[in-house]
Amino acid sequence: MVRSLLMAAGLLMLCASVLQAQSSGDPETRRATPIDLSVIPTPDPNRKLLNDLSPPRRIDPTIKVTKVHMVCTDTMQPIGKSETLIFERLYWNYGAVTGDQLTQKRGNIFVFSWANKGPKADFTLRFEYRQRNSKSEVRSITIDQPDVKGGTRSIFAVVGNAYTRFGPVTSYRLSIIRDGAVVGEQKSFVW
Repeated sequence: MVRSLLMAAGLLMLCASVLQAQSSGDPETRRATPIDLSVIPTPDPNRKLLNDLSPPRRIDPTIKVTKVHMVCTDTMQPIGKSETLIFERLYWNYGAVTGDQLTQKRGNIFVFSWANKGPKADFTLRFEYRQRNSKSEVRSITIDQPDVKGGTRSIFAVVGNAYTRFGPVTSYRLSIIRDGAVVGEQKSFVW
C-alpha cells in the first residue's frame, strides 16, 4: 500500500513537471491544477426535486454528452490494487489533511464531458440522482453555463453531509436545458 502511494505521488510530481515544462513555452497552454471541490456546487441534502416539474423535451442532435467519468473518493470503499484508481482518489482528495477535511471530500464525483456543435448559447445543466439510503427520492444539483460552444465539461459532486447521510449515488440523469427545454440528456442504466 505504501509503495503504491509513493508511486502515485511520484506520478503526480512527474505530471506536474511535464505540464510546467509544456506551459512555459506556450502562453496559450493551460496549466493543470487540482480541482477545488469548494467551488463545485453540492446538493442541499434536505431538498427534493418533484418529478412533475420536468421541462419539455426537444432533443437537439447538435448537443451530445461524449463522456461520463464517475469517481468515488470514499477511502472506506475498496478500489483494488489499480494504481490508476489509487492516483485518481489521491487527486480528488488533494489538500485534505484532517479527518474533517477528508469527510467533506468523501463521496461521488461526476464529470460530464459534452459538446454544443450549434451556435453559442446559454445552458442550464440539471443533475438528478438517487442515493442508496434515500431509496426513490430524487435530488438535484443545477449549474448555469453561459456562452457554451464546442466541447466543455461540467462537474457535479455529491460529497460531505449529503454522501454521509444518504450514501452513494445509485442512479442519475443529466439534463441539458436551453430556453426552458431539455435539448440533451444522459442517464444511468437503472434510471
